[in-house]
Amino acid sequence: MPSLNAELFQTLVDLLTPFLPSEHQARMLLTLALGSASPVPGTLDLKGSPRECATVMVQRLSREDLWAVLEKANASADWELTLAGLRDRLFAGNGSVFISYAHVDIATAEKVETALRAAGFAVFIDKTALHGGDWDAMIENALREHDRLVLLLSPHSMPRRKEVHREWFYFDQNRKPIHPILIADCDLHSRMYAYNFRDARADLDAALKQIIADLRLPFQLLTDTAPTDPFDGYRRSAIAELSNRTELDTRFVQLTVLLDRGKDSQETRFIEPPDARRYTDLRALLADVPDKAFVLLGDPGSGKSTLLRRLLLDHSRDRMSDGGNGIAFFVPLNSYRAEAGKPLPAPNVWLNDRWNSLNPTMPALDGLLRAGRVLLLLDALNEMPHLDKDDYRERIAHWQTFLRTALATGSRAVF
Repeated sequence: MPSLNAELFQTLVDLLTPFLPSEHQARMLLTLALGSASPVPGTLDLKGSPRECATVMVQRLSREDLWAVLEKANASADWELTLAGLRDRLFAGNGSVFISYAHVDIATAEKVETALRAAGFAVFIDKTALHGGDWDAMIENALREHDRLVLLLSPHSMPRRKEVHREWFYFDQNRKPIHPILIADCDLHSRMYAYNFRDARADLDAALKQIIADLRLPFQLLTDTAPTDPFDGYRRSAIAELSNRTELDTRFVQLTVLLDRGKDSQETRFIEPPDARRYTDLRALLADVPDKAFVLLGDPGSGKSTLLRRLLLDHSRDRMSDGGNGIAFFVPLNSYRAEAGKPLPAPNVWLNDRWNSLNPTMPALDGLLRAGRVLLLLDALNEMPHLDKDDYRERIAHWQTFLRTALATGSRAVF
């Protein structure tokens, strides 16, 4: 078994020192813990200071004997709380894991616990469903002492269940590893999109194998890992920025695809086809409908901008996970205007200037569009500056002309 790390070694010395005021009492504690027939006490030099005695014990005793001494050192309830979680750390071969979950999901949590223990991990899991001073102290100690957190994502724990939030938020703020497992459809807290979670909805056993493999590797946030694709840095920046936007919930109002009969139609221009499907995720809509361009219709303040930002976050995260080469570019059209004394720029010129100013080291946007790699997220169409209705229609026509060419080779756009 690996040697104790420095932090755990000092923790053990600190815990034992108060119970070893003299050599006589140190040997009495060893005899009480190990039995009078044990030869171990006679092999230890315990003539130094209390701290020196504790250091000798931690250095020389087996982990089993050391644990027996700790258990006999104090019989109080407070001492039991102090030792909570320490045994797993002491005997850990691969590290220690804190399982965070909502108690409604305890059946799944126990399966996770069983799998992790069988794989050699020390595990802390609270099955008491109690609260109060002692419980709070136990959880606090366990959060500090354990190396990694396995977080079960479900409607009962997400997006913000108080106890679960307290646990993962501590790990997140201290940059300690979090390994989420999605066990049921739910509204995720936006911060979860900075983590590479495993999907266990269809196959828990397969997800646990992945988690166990993850736990044995050095941990990195999606936003921390070194880029292997030149666009990964761009995607990570989007993930890091949007993961902190609390309004980006997983699900939104129902979306319906409407057919556009054209501006010259004598009947209602936008109609709902008889087999129209309802959507809660723009990715699903884009996967189902092959059209190149989409326009989100809704009243001001209905969440169109939020939907586009959410799509930027999801698209960036998906491409980080699957290695795809697509790139999403979010642009607010309320900035589409002419500079003083200059004519209104063509949409492609304006977009390229915006892209280059934000991403000066990246390949040109025109080339990415021709390669079919771009998802344009063109926000605030109804806020595009204009002089009057005729001027607005003319600007819309410019964008329509541009998109017919720009999207011909596979790129797409959502307004």
